Amino acid sequence: MSSFPNRTSFAKTNRINNHSNRNFKNKAIIILNNQLRQLLKKPNDHFSVGLVDESNVFLWEVIIVGPRDTLYEGGLFKARLQFPSNYPDSPPKMRFLSEMWHPNISKSGDVCISILQNPNTQTYGYEEHLQRWAPVHSVETIVMSVISMLSDPNVDSPANVDAAIQMLTGKNFTLQPQQQSIINRLFDEMLKKIGIFTGLIPWILMIITAIIPDTEILFGFDILAKTYDVELPDSFSGPLIVNRWLSLADHLYEREIRGPESFATWNGNVYASLADGRIIQLLTDNYRTVTFLNPENRSQEECRKNFQSSMGHCARPLGLRFSSKGQLYAIDPYHGIFEINIDSGHYRLLVDIDKHRLPDGESPKFLDDLVLIENPDDDDTMLIYMTDASQKWLLHDVYYTVGEMDETGRLLSFNTKTQQLRIELDNLAFPNGLVLNENKTTILLNEFNKRRILRYRLDRPGHYDILVDGLPGEPDNIKRSLNKNQETYWIGLFTGRNHHKPSFYLDTMAKHPYLKRTYFRMIRMIGFLFENIGRLLLCWDRLTQFGYDIRVANFMYPIVAEYGMAVEIDSNGRIINSLHSPDGYTSQLSEVYEFRNNGKERHFYLGSYSNQYIGRIIVPTNDDDKKYESFTDELQKFKIKNQEFCTIENCKEIA
Repeated sequence: MSSFPNRTSFAKTNRINNHSNRNFKNKAIIILNNQLRQLLKKPNDHFSVGLVDESNVFLWEVIIVGPRDTLYEGGLFKARLQFPSNYPDSPPKMRFLSEMWHPNISKSGDVCISILQNPNTQTYGYEEHLQRWAPVHSVETIVMSVISMLSDPNVDSPANVDAAIQMLTGKNFTLQPQQQSIINRLFDEMLKKIGIFTGLIPWILMIITAIIPDTEILFGFDILAKTYDVELPDSFSGPLIVNRWLSLADHLYEREIRGPESFATWNGNVYASLADGRIIQLLTDNYRTVTFLNPENRSQEECRKNFQSSMGHCARPLGLRFSSKGQLYAIDPYHGIFEINIDSGHYRLLVDIDKHRLPDGESPKFLDDLVLIENPDDDDTMLIYMTDASQKWLLHDVYYTVGEMDETGRLLSFNTKTQQLRIELDNLAFPNGLVLNENKTTILLNEFNKRRILRYRLDRPGHYDILVDGLPGEPDNIKRSLNKNQETYWIGLFTGRNHHKPSFYLDTMAKHPYLKRTYFRMIRMIGFLFENIGRLLLCWDRLTQFGYDIRVANFMYPIVAEYGMAVEIDSNGRIINSLHSPDGYTSQLSEVYEFRNNGKERHFYLGSYSNQYIGRIIVPTNDDDKKYESFTDELQKFKIKNQEFCTIENCKEIA
């Protein structure tokens, strides 16, 4: 007699198993919904949670706050929890989306921790059976265990051997976490004891800066503030009518990147420049690092620190341009212009500011953007035009370039064959973004401080005229739109405003140079004080960063940029469209880059010198490639779910 069960037995067994699986899944859904509700009702200070997709309770997104007294302090790290259908009988899997360097997190982001190990699974770890997963654990206990792991790694059973070795040897780690914790606590106590004195410092420095006629001799710097008039539009009307396109933008890779200044496209792929020296390629739901520009052999960990990457120790790519042969050119204010092979990631310094000098022997000081003019008859010859934003201030002091109304900027050119660097225009007020016009006879140049766009004709060296004046904000980069029927350009503005709502720091203080000079002197000296105390303590990066952010006025950007805005102009300088973020959700724009995604959608990528995300607006397109709809037309045609645009009535206060 056969020992195999008959078909009836199989069917009965399958029905029982299916019923059991449904019960398990229903149980998991109830438990996960309850835990989510509790965490949303009573949030944890150390992390936040949410669903990746509202229809799938088995996939969670977690944002973890870097624990104090660790190398992760001050950061926000994104991870995902994937729960099995039989949760809580089996543990979830956790994977970091943010790049992590930790002994117990694999290089792909997978978390290796005892609490997430199934008790019935054989592993090569050293954890005991009781340390593994148990159904009594919740999402909160899981995440808190991972946070504890960040503070106290297990180097005996590493998922990332390289990180474990570096932690054991101390390489690339300023201090062991235990030592860092002790010093942090001691320093916190010291700050508490001198708290009263610290509170007096701003008042003391304010008096000093107000009465000293010249701080150059004592402190090595001074602010040459001057009075100037600020002309702003009377109101936001016509093509400047208020909308909420920027407020509805997606924020990609939030807290994973910093300073996506510029974009460029090759073979249907979009590339971006980041503040830590990386060039990345934007993928469908992620990004990949193409290369890490590292002329001074610094580590990526070093260059992620703002005060390191912004002091010239690391590369800081700004403007990007592709040649017709697919070579990417990235301009760096501290080093020059890099030529990059995007397939291999190899690069070379094509223009070296230490080697290539101007006729008077000077070097460029603050390179910002570039355009390429290729010679079709000679592959070895290319003319590169570039902006040198200031002869006084470096990139990290860019706020002083604006505050001082600096007019020492220049337009330069470099001939790749003769290796000659020359001055095309000088005495410019923070020259910034560049673009070559349609027939390649004229360069359009954004003058940030004067909020205008200049037109420089290549057949008339040394001369320019004004294309646009009195923009509703400071123009950063300028890029050609995809409009094939009309020559138009998108311009990112640092912050938008009109005559009814001027900026106190950018507009009101412009009329009071004495007040402005006192203010800038004060924050520079306060920042200098804290920054150098941090450097003297060697390991105190948190205080060094704090002082640096004050000294170079980084803290001012979100305060000043209250209103997000971008404009589209035609070839005659007429504003024809505008994008707004009245609530400041998407502001501090450096660039608006238009990209057609497989002909189905128009993507508008929103860059920024300082934001920790890439903004993106997606607009459905007409199938007819020749048909180009303006934003005004798109707004009338497409009513996107949950996207409410302000009308004239409910935006009167803004306009």
